[in-house]
This record gives sequence, C-alpha cells and structure tokens, in this order.
Amino acid sequence: MALGAAAAGQPDAAVVQTALTSYYAAINAHDYDAWLAASQPAAAKTQTRTGWESGYRSSQDDDVVIEAITPGPGGNDLATVSMRSTQDPADAPSSLPVGRICWTLTLPVDPSTGKVGVSQKGSTTMAAC
Repeated sequence: MALGAAAAGQPDAAVVQTALTSYYAAINAHDYDAWLAASQPAAAKTQTRTGWESGYRSSQDDDVVIEAITPGPGGNDLATVSMRSTQDPADAPSSLPVGRICWTLTLPVDPSTGKVGVSQKGSTTMAAC
C-alpha cells in the first residue's frame, strides 16, 4: 500500500494507509471476517457473507496507491485510491468481464476508528488493463 505524493503530506495519512492495508489484505486473503473488522458498519451492511465470498472468490488486488486524502462528510477522510484487480473474467463486473481491471475509487475512512466505508457514489472508474 503506497502513498502518493498528494496523500503523504495529509495529517491522517498513516491512519488511512493502515486502514486500507487491512481492508485490501482481507480482500486478498478472501477473509470475510477480516473484511468486516476493517469496514464501517454501513459498509458491512452492504455485503452478506455469501455475496462477498462469491464476489471476491478469485480477486487479487495489487498496485494499490492512495493518491489523495481530503476531508469528507461525517468526519471521514476521503481516500482516492488507484489499484489493479486480477480475477477470473466470470467474477469480473458484468459490464467489464476481463481478467485484469484498473480501478480508481474514493473510499471514506473514519480516522477515529480506522474503518473503511462504502465507495462514494459516482467515484469509481474501471478499465481493462
């Protein structure tokens, strides 16, 4: 988990980096319980165990970079993240059924708890890479 130059100078950079490291480690380990522990309650409510395990069964995320950290609603920091996922094309989003996807998304992180929330609506882009 790398910090881009714009993110590195932010006051909560270390907290955000630790939170997102735990979050993506849980995804890569296919460990729903660890993902729950890394997630804000609202995020956890969006994914049942069965749905999460099905959605991430073949996914591996790498080249994760926190590009920027800005203040967000409710005391959250908003972390703009770029990353690459590799998965079985059958497990990829139906709109982009490929084995490798480059993503950019914005995730809220509560600096007081170190928990990650649901990506911000309209903040996610993806492309085959």
